[in-house]
Amino acid sequence: MNRKQYLISIIALAIISIGLIISQAIFNYTNWFMIMLAPMLGYLYIKYRVDGGVQYFSTRFNMLLDYDLDTETALKMAQDGFDNAPTANLKTMYQMYIGLALYYKGSYEESIRSFNQVDLNKLNPVFHTLVFAFSAYAAFEVDDTETYNQSLDRLHSLKTRVPAKYATFVESYEEILEAIQNMDVSVDHYKEMVDKHFSGDNGFIARKLNYQYRLAYYYKAIGDTLEMDKCLAFVIANGKDQHLAIKAKTMFQNSVNVEDFVYDSTKKNDVAEEVKDDEEKINHDNLIE
Repeated sequence: MNRKQYLISIIALAIISIGLIISQAIFNYTNWFMIMLAPMLGYLYIKYRVDGGVQYFSTRFNMLLDYDLDTETALKMAQDGFDNAPTANLKTMYQMYIGLALYYKGSYEESIRSFNQVDLNKLNPVFHTLVFAFSAYAAFEVDDTETYNQSLDRLHSLKTRVPAKYATFVESYEEILEAIQNMDVSVDHYKEMVDKHFSGDNGFIARKLNYQYRLAYYYKAIGDTLEMDKCLAFVIANGKDQHLAIKAKTMFQNSVNVEDFVYDSTKKNDVAEEVKDDEEKINHDNLIE
């Protein structure tokens, strides 16, 4: 082997060695990358399944309450979600939904207790709005002034803790709850807030029931029993076993025929619009629930 062959052999060996070192490094890196990638993909898949399940639950839960008025099934769904929640944070969220379902079922005191059990530290501050607002709603139905005022105060303090884009979400609840709180002082303002937050048609029967029920309190306050009963009759006729229908029956004075107020979705002007139009003629004058 001459010098030239020797140098070529050394250079070739060096190139082969460097190539092997680089190949091994790439192989090792690939192995570590795969080891790290596998659990990342697994986590993303698990998160996708969990988030998808929560999204399905939320959509179904809202449809049960707003469209089907099926409070029993909604409560069962929320309880099942709570019992099988994979994380503490999700368990807390389902606890909130249990409180909502109990409210719509008419179990107001149980609803308040359920909301009181929610660990707010494990719940997105935006959802605190629902906890405080519906605690106040439930308190109103059982004449618990202390809980009502406390819940409204907590709602007031929430505006500085939620992202700016959710400020109007909090304010909408504030407006109607303050109007309810001050109904005896300013009944006209109460009606104004009821019209503002409930009169719009979002396609769900629950909104119509809510509007009629809240409007009944206005007519009760001004002493118009006939118009109050028209509102209550609508709620009774179309509310099934939802809590507003149960409450409406306790307020109803039997001055109108309930069967005359069954909602017909094919009619352009339903009872809610007729009552609203009549009120506008006299006075010339969306709450998220």
